[in-house]
Amino acid sequence: DMHLSDMGIDELIREIHRRSPRLPLVLLTGDADVYSARQLQGAGIATTLLKPIRAERLESVLRAVVSASESSPHRVSPT
Repeated sequence: DMHLSDMGIDELIREIHRRSPRLPLVLLTGDADVYSARQLQGAGIATTLLKPIRAERLESVLRAVVSASESSPHRVSPT
């Protein structure tokens, strides 16, 4: 979650992308007001999900994000 790291979310995202540039990121949070969707997309977040979330919904979203990333030569572009 965005509040659990010793570093800020922006720094965490940059570090993840530095290590794994093609890894699609899904933000699961209970705080919808922290960043706008545009800010998150610009930071490389494929999609954002709000807690609580049903397991079936999480699985569906993760499958879609992974599928999109596998068919793209670049990092996932959010929808």
